[in-house]
Amino acid sequence: EEVEFLFGLSPEEGADHIIRTFRSAAVFVTGGEKGVWYQTAHGKGFVPAFSLPTVDTTGAGDIFFGSLLSQILSAEIHPDALDDGFLLNALTFANAAAGLSTTKFGGMESVPEREAVLQLIKTGRI
Repeated sequence: EEVEFLFGLSPEEGADHIIRTFRSAAVFVTGGEKGVWYQTAHGKGFVPAFSLPTVDTTGAGDIFFGSLLSQILSAEIHPDALDDGFLLNALTFANAAAGLSTTKFGGMESVPEREAVLQLIKTGRI
């Protein structure tokens, strides 16, 4: 919603605009239940969200970006080196974590355990 509000662009167009205009190494535009659009110097793409029964979206964006950053930091990959293969895995993890958080009420109370995230990725269900 913010990309449309700020730039009058779709998420994919917004990611392209941001990376060119602001010389960012990587851009991630979340679309909630739709998924996330990304763009880097090496490529761009879309990773769909998991279809889960949503009850509260409080904190989902924070959980998404915290989960994504944890994946990048634990892999010790510089943002300039992010490639599609790594991003597919990292963004799938972030989508799963954020999606799981929407199945519970609250902010901190809804942060999922790592094992639950991995189980969702493995089976596609909670």
